[in-house]
Amino acid sequence: RIDDRDTTDSPVFVDPGARRVTVQGPPDGVSRIGQLRTIDLNVAPCTRYHLVAVKPNRLSSDFDVKVDYQEPIGGCHAPAVK
Repeated sequence: RIDDRDTTDSPVFVDPGARRVTVQGPPDGVSRIGQLRTIDLNVAPCTRYHLVAVKPNRLSSDFDVKVDYQEPIGGCHAPAVK
């Protein structure tokens, strides 16, 4: 989810700026459905973000969300700032 809007389709295009991103983590040793985490992400124009879940070990339910890497979106032109 981005700013409490369902984003099950991919990719999802959003306006640049501060966004609240909710992700579901990987399953753990107890549950087949991962936990939810919400992070604040400052989205840059014309940039694709690849997020990953970082767990202390494979059986842990706990995880942090990190930006693995960012890449420019080819052919994208950022809107003019007014």
